[in-house]
Amino acid sequence: MMDLTKFTMIEGSKSDKDLVFLGLSTCGFCKRARKFLDEEGWSYNYIEIDKLDREERIALKTDVKTRFSPDLLYPFLIINDSEYVKGFKKDQWEEKLG
Repeated sequence: MMDLTKFTMIEGSKSDKDLVFLGLSTCGFCKRARKFLDEEGWSYNYIEIDKLDREERIALKTDVKTRFSPDLLYPFLIINDSEYVKGFKKDQWEEKLG
């Protein structure tokens, strides 16, 4: 499903990891996480789940829960399509991203 979803690409100076950011438009933690990625210069794809139509939102959430974590917490960052970090704690994100 993620292959069919239209993400917005943010270009940054750091692009050695493939990052996919899932968030909510009204989530303060999501806004802080995106600000962190921007300030650190990361390139990433993002989508605000709550802005998708119902069917697409359900399909995307099901895909993420099946592939990565049954308990989806926002923000949710997928790293290289194999690792993830959920919620936003700056030190955890810094550790995961290196």
